[in-house]
Amino acid sequence: MTCAACQATVRRNVAKLPGVSEVNVNLLTGRMDLLLGGAEAVATEEIIKAVERSGYTAELLSALAGAAGNGAATAIAEQPAAATQRAEADSVIRSRRIFILSLLLYLPNLYLGMASMLGLPLPSFLTAGGGKGVQGLLQFILVIPILYLNRDFFISGTRAALHGAPSMNTLVSLGTGSAVLYGIYALFRIIAAEGGGDTETAHFYHTHLSFDSAAMLLVLIRLGRTLEAGAKRKTTQAVRQLLDLAPDTARRVEANGREVVVPATELRPGDTVRILPGERVPVDGAVIDGNSAVDESALTGESIPVAKGVGDAVSTATINGLGALLVRTDKVGSETRIAAVARLVEQVAGSRAPIARIADRISGWFVPIVVAIALITLTVWLLSGSSVEFAFNRAVAVLLISCPCALGLATPVAIMVGAGRGAQLGVLVKSGEALEALSGVQTIVFDKTGTLTMGEPVVTDVVPNAAVYDTDAEAVFLRVAASLETGSEHPLAAAVLNYAAAAGAVPRSLGTVQALPGAGIGADLSTEIVAELGLPSGSTRLMAGNARLLCDTLGADQTNTGTVRDTAGTSSTIRNAAIEDALRRAASLAEEGKTVLFFFTESVYLGLIAVRDEPRPESGEVIGQLHDRGYKLMMLTGDRRETAVAIGKELGLEPEEIAAELLPGDKVAVVRELQAKGDKVAMVGDGINDAPVLAAAEVGLAMGAGTDIAIETADIILMRSDLHAVADAFGLARQTFMNIKQNLFWAFFYNLLAIPLAAGVFYPSLGIVLSPVMGAAAMSLSSLFVVGNALRLRRYGRSRYEGEVSKMKTVELRVEGMSCPHCSGRVEKALNALPGVEATVDLAAGTAKIKYPDSVTREQLIAAITDAGYDVV
Repeated sequence: MTCAACQATVRRNVAKLPGVSEVNVNLLTGRMDLLLGGAEAVATEEIIKAVERSGYTAELLSALAGAAGNGAATAIAEQPAAATQRAEADSVIRSRRIFILSLLLYLPNLYLGMASMLGLPLPSFLTAGGGKGVQGLLQFILVIPILYLNRDFFISGTRAALHGAPSMNTLVSLGTGSAVLYGIYALFRIIAAEGGGDTETAHFYHTHLSFDSAAMLLVLIRLGRTLEAGAKRKTTQAVRQLLDLAPDTARRVEANGREVVVPATELRPGDTVRILPGERVPVDGAVIDGNSAVDESALTGESIPVAKGVGDAVSTATINGLGALLVRTDKVGSETRIAAVARLVEQVAGSRAPIARIADRISGWFVPIVVAIALITLTVWLLSGSSVEFAFNRAVAVLLISCPCALGLATPVAIMVGAGRGAQLGVLVKSGEALEALSGVQTIVFDKTGTLTMGEPVVTDVVPNAAVYDTDAEAVFLRVAASLETGSEHPLAAAVLNYAAAAGAVPRSLGTVQALPGAGIGADLSTEIVAELGLPSGSTRLMAGNARLLCDTLGADQTNTGTVRDTAGTSSTIRNAAIEDALRRAASLAEEGKTVLFFFTESVYLGLIAVRDEPRPESGEVIGQLHDRGYKLMMLTGDRRETAVAIGKELGLEPEEIAAELLPGDKVAVVRELQAKGDKVAMVGDGINDAPVLAAAEVGLAMGAGTDIAIETADIILMRSDLHAVADAFGLARQTFMNIKQNLFWAFFYNLLAIPLAAGVFYPSLGIVLSPVMGAAAMSLSSLFVVGNALRLRRYGRSRYEGEVSKMKTVELRVEGMSCPHCSGRVEKALNALPGVEATVDLAAGTAKIKYPDSVTREQLIAAITDAGYDVV
């Protein structure tokens, strides 16, 4: 396929087959993705025959069976990466070789064509008897090998025309073929004129020989195709670079401890590999020995290295820092994260953005319309009394200047480059549709926990009910709280358990713990457990949750603090000082951005624990950027409103931009409400509770550290848990679709202006006319403009990331007190635990070599070493 008309023909003919419900044909990658369903679905062989009937060839590259109940699904996917790279490289090399040979053969033809006009010297046998016929014959002989070298234009163009679907090559073959045929006609007239002694006629037709023009047209068009192929190859460079990052070899550690260098393709899950400082990681796996800092920018776009120790995961193609690592292999080859990223980027290339449908509708009719315009041009100029040569040149110029290639490339090149650049920045887009939808979003909705905040809450306050506990109130209460939270998987439960463990509290198993969605948790109590935990006698149930659950359970009135209700619901003036104090204390803590958990039995309030989830360091900056770009923002949370407003204030969010005290189902309702107002909504989240709202929004963005179900539901995956990736995603989407609109405008504008210009519409009034040679050059440049414009996206966001890299500093500190490898290991681990720090310790020299970002100070480095029990001198 060479142009949008080819693409449209293949899609149209395949879409007619029984059982085909969706067809996407990508001109850039030569890839077709289709979905088959139902008992009447055709076999793969029939699909390939339909492509062949369109005038092209195809091969099956992969077939995927759909899930039961969803119908059979078949995909014709792109070639394996290595084969694709070889095919692209071979295509560019072959096209360049044909161009060079054609140019060398064209130069003597050009000399012969210009000799008589410029008075250039010629051999005597070419000038004897006038020599016009001999010169013309030699020009014809020289153009034949050029025609043969570029025969693919004529074969493809003729085949497409015979199948009723003329393409760009049809226009090229018509234009250049017409020039050659006219040249043959002129040659016969020259020979006849010289034979009859009519030198004037012989001279006239000699000046109108078009062999050199036909040769120049083919040379120019081949040059354009060569440059276009090279430029198009650059658009897929991001995918190739990702795959090239994986190392070819690895150090496998055998059972006897011996290290053997083997090809990375020989590694299997369970193998142990050693990765030395500066080497790329060859597998996805887990660290089983060693400490280091790993540069994960290939996967996440984050330039600051990430500390790695025993138990931490590492990924293929990331770069090990200054420490050696021993890694257990979990995934290799096509199962690794880097391979999955590459597949996803290429999947985007196979998808079709809705904006491309404009070009699709036009491209199917483009070539027949151009041929019709060329015939009309020829007829009109002949009827107006112009010479045959003038009319002929105008028609040929129309054929050659028209460019459906630019229409076909306008969308896919921009999406491919944009998706590739996104992958480099840690933003993975699943489809062109998602990228287009993201570019049109007006409102961005954030989940709070784990998205705007760290997602790692810590306990800040423990307040037991002094009326319940006689002695060691906090320790006894903390054990009760930890016992209940042991059965919960909520992040707040983890914070309570971590705090309790640090305080030495040993929880007691309560058996089954029931979740109370949006409210809290509860567990039934036995008499034995009540006694062991020191709970009020007669208690049968232990609960933890929000103020609503507390008041509903104990019959308190949350809106009229301190009163209680009887069983009939009648408000009483009897005051409950403990609950009154707890609710007042909780309101104060909420204003500090803390979440309060109340613990109680079915009849007695036991105490509260306050937990705070710190905002991400970059959240405020990113919120400000998005506000400045004109987006409307909304934060969703299940926290009480006072807590949410306090956190929002720190981030730069107004109270009206916060929806609090939401149950999981309420989040979807908020999105639906915004959509009902006409807003296009994007949702950013990471948790399992975010999956429904991610699906409800026009575009769902999942943080890469989130749950699998959220990532599966989302349209865009943010590979790094850094909100700058959110700003990058929206900025890149806007830039990509601005680029597509520029490309489409150029493609339409170029043809609207170029075709009338080539047809000579402006010649009578302005005297402006284009030769066929200029038309061919303009046609080639139009495609190059579209591809070159798309390649500008490769620089999106680069300055910020280059700036981050440049901020890394290096220092060497002398450490006293280290006497064994265990000591140097402790120092190294303490330093690498600091964010972005990459350190290696030399025990013999007594030094620590450290690379660290601006966010870490020298004093922090020294403090980390001192806290580990050693001195810096």
